[in-house]
Amino acid sequence: MLDATVRASGPVNATFPCNVGTGETECLVWGPGGTYLLEVSAPGFASVQRSVRVRDKMGECGCLIVETERVDVVLVKGR
Repeated sequence: MLDATVRASGPVNATFPCNVGTGETECLVWGPGGTYLLEVSAPGFASVQRSVRVRDKMGECGCLIVETERVDVVLVKGR
């Protein structure tokens, strides 16, 4: 089983586990809007870094709404 994680730095600095599936692996990072640097890694694979800008806005409810962003990556087997 692939033990993938994503390390986020930016508005949130934390490491999040990924949910490994047979067709794809999903990593969810929770936090407020802002720019995040994400590093996705798994044992035996080369890590991948991506930057993503997450937008937020004030909703009609008077609460902050964070838009969901999707980033697709492919990990290459290490040598």
